[in-house]
Amino acid sequence: MPEVSFRSLEGRERTLHQLRGERRDKIVAVAFWAPGCPWSQAVRGELVALAREFGPKGVVVALVDPTPGAISPALAELERSHRDTVPTLEVLRDTDRSAADAFGALTTPDVFVIGGDGKVQYSGRVNDIAHPEKPQAVKRHYVREALEALLVAKAPLPDRTAPAGTGIRRTL
Repeated sequence: MPEVSFRSLEGRERTLHQLRGERRDKIVAVAFWAPGCPWSQAVRGELVALAREFGPKGVVVALVDPTPGAISPALAELERSHRDTVPTLEVLRDTDRSAADAFGALTTPDVFVIGGDGKVQYSGRVNDIAHPEKPQAVKRHYVREALEALLVAKAPLPDRTAPAGTGIRRTL
């Protein structure tokens, strides 16, 4: 995985290497996520819960907003509401979409789970939700399954699903 960088809401640079920790062995789930996207909102609770549950096991969950412009109040509130209670949840920005381009992110949400080896081990959907207005119909939790597999040194299956959500806009 090439070195990519993000910005914290305070404007500080955060690199993927920093998220992986001093020994570069942490598992990191990078979720391109936008506060104005109904698909992102439908999986917000699940992503926060994953950070809370898997953080003590050495996993970092980064919610990365690829939306240009000012920080949305919803994004700032998300960061503020979880800053002290879920320290392994990073709320970051990618306003020039360089990180989204490096990962090949297509939608919000679109998740990339980087294993302890520094390689993307899973990419795609958070879960199998068919429509953002019906999140109760979830049967598979792909990111959870990937994290559980990686924590016991197994390859996630599936290792890729097609993302579903709002397309990330690219400028021509």
